[in-house]
Amino acid sequence: MEARKKQAASQSCVGAASEEAPASPPQFDKEQIAASARYNSQRDLVEALLEDGKRYSIGAVDALIEYYKKGKVK
Repeated sequence: MEARKKQAASQSCVGAASEEAPASPPQFDKEQIAASARYNSQRDLVEALLEDGKRYSIGAVDALIEYYKKGKVK
């Protein structure tokens, strides 16, 4: 019973919090990211890691590149 009250209370707060939440980060497609000055030195890596037609935030691209660079060599 108490769990239901907590769930109902949290759901009522979710609507108010979503109005105050900042907008999501901008999203870019593969071509825009590859053409940017930020990834000029990593253009080949960006072209290989990102999928055509999918949109990415800068943070997501940075995370993908970092994950790839830290990968184990077979």
